[in-house]
Amino acid sequence: MVIAPEGFVEWVKQRAGDERVQWISLDPGLFSGVAGWKDRFAQGEQMILATDGLAAGVAVLGEERAREGKFTDPLALDANYVRRSDAEIFWKDPASHGK
Repeated sequence: MVIAPEGFVEWVKQRAGDERVQWISLDPGLFSGVAGWKDRFAQGEQMILATDGLAAGVAVLGEERAREGKFTDPLALDANYVRRSDAEIFWKDPASHGK
């Protein structure tokens, strides 16, 4: 998702409400002055630094959830892209080809 930190924190708040969220960023410092982030941090949420890129950070979150016994069907996941790849569009909705 391409969005300012303030907008992203608000977007998460609208969808997650008071549910605990796990955060990952290539630059956690961008969130340090965001009021909404300060509120979430005060509730015990943490920002993981993705030092080796996002894939490694996402793996850390996945491992943490697996240890807690929290699993999700991979086919039920929905990524947030600026634009989905053609392969994903056509795989999920072959009828949309050419539209």
